[in-house]
Amino acid sequence: MKLSGSTLLETLVATILFLLVFSIAIETIVRINKMRNVDWISMELEFNRERESGVPIRDTSLAYPWGTMHWEVASDYEFPELKAYTVTACMKNGQKAVYHFIKD
Repeated sequence: MKLSGSTLLETLVATILFLLVFSIAIETIVRINKMRNVDWISMELEFNRERESGVPIRDTSLAYPWGTMHWEVASDYEFPELKAYTVTACMKNGQKAVYHFIKD
């Protein structure tokens, strides 16, 4: 049985597509596993608790079991009653989440 050139080409293309899909799937599984090990829920709960209970008046850092939370406070000279907050949550494994909000 003799293979034609188009059959060989189809086989090569299918093999390349299979390897591409396989590598994307493996990369996705690894990333999901890394994200699963981070305690994102605890971080979100602590952020919401701090924001609702009374935000810091000045720049500060707070330590938690999952990492640290850095609060930066800024105000505008046109609207001194409004404060702009930037909160950077730094996980122990190096991942970060940044939140921005305005509060009076």
